[in-house]
Amino acid sequence: MESLHLPFLRNSYSKGGEDMEKNNNKVIAVVALFIAVIALAVGFATYSATLTISSHDVSVGSDTFSPNLNYKASSMSCAVKSEGATVTSTGSVSGTAWSGVQLILSQPGDYVTCTATVENTSQFDAYLFEINTASALSCEAKASSENPATTGVSEACSAMELSITQGSASATATSQTAASNNSITGVKIDKISGSTAGEGNVSFTVRYNANGAQANGDFIVHVPQVNLIYKTED
Repeated sequence: MESLHLPFLRNSYSKGGEDMEKNNNKVIAVVALFIAVIALAVGFATYSATLTISSHDVSVGSDTFSPNLNYKASSMSCAVKSEGATVTSTGSVSGTAWSGVQLILSQPGDYVTCTATVENTSQFDAYLFEINTASALSCEAKASSENPATTGVSEACSAMELSITQGSASATATSQTAASNNSITGVKIDKISGSTAGEGNVSFTVRYNANGAQANGDFIVHVPQVNLIYKTED
């Protein structure tokens, strides 16, 4: 029997194979494009992350400045005062703290000025950067007194003033506002020179302003914490 020649089947098979190959190529191209897009996206994300700079802290060496700036032992004095004022304690100094000062102001016009020495034994000049108080002045009746005030404390308190000074820099607190001065220039305590430490005097004055109101008895003025902030550069 002669072999049957079926050219239309051969052509159909050939055409189907070509179509399948084309389809496969399209699938491969789409997959390759998808992979390329993913790769590009990942690459871009990595690049962006590399350029991100976060806030951070850097510590270098140890602090040889702050531990060496302190009040000089037994340097406190409250010798400058009005006739009616009394100093019951000049307080004490320990490191960076001066505490325990106790004063009595009898009437408007009275004042007391206290002074202590700040000593710089570091190898850096100490520049005064800021003077502030933790809060404003506050007042209350003196409960332990035989004659505690019952009226007029607030009015009398508004006549009280605290002035802090070092060199040409100063800041003032009242019963309405805390002291704040962070624009200080030119005030410094020299670095240690040979065996002699640099020194600078810090003073504060508590004043009962003249013509201020008076309470009908004894009251206490709470002087807030005073902060003097130094840096190694102006």
